[in-house]
Amino acid sequence: MQIKQGFRAKNHDLLDYHNNKFDRDFVEFNVRISELEGAMLQFVDHSFEKISSVSHSLDLLHKFQNILQRESLKADLDSKLKLIFMNYGLELEKTQQLYEKLKSSPPIPRNAPPVAGSIMWSRHLLKRIEEPMKRFEENQNVLEVFGERSFVEFAPVRGVFLCLCPAASHKGSHAT
Repeated sequence: MQIKQGFRAKNHDLLDYHNNKFDRDFVEFNVRISELEGAMLQFVDHSFEKISSVSHSLDLLHKFQNILQRESLKADLDSKLKLIFMNYGLELEKTQQLYEKLKSSPPIPRNAPPVAGSIMWSRHLLKRIEEPMKRFEENQNVLEVFGERSFVEFAPVRGVFLCLCPAASHKGSHAT
């Protein structure tokens, strides 16, 4: 705001083509705006470095998308979206590995019946992968950034995993 007010306070006579003071002031204004954008990009990068979960990253991305309107800043946010999506893919793989490892004897909360505990565990895993997926589906920039093919590649993994979770819990109930 101070940059804009400082530029406006100079009251340039735009019709005086002999005076190039406006041109110099406009270049200085653009340099200061570029410095401000650089500082904002550093802040955005620093903010994302502190966050470890995909859900929190998506929350922060959504907040920044609502605030930052300049094209250079939007391009940086799109690159953050790609990074978050890649991290989500890794989180999907870890969750699937965890499921495969523990599906025969899932961790059951204390004082919970075995079947109910298995169902609670599978629902927890389902929630862990489904919430970010819904957020990605809601984000309008996803298809622009990735194209439909990249986004749809995770859908079969999600569908198989979603089908396996309740089925495995149900199989465990017949064994007891």
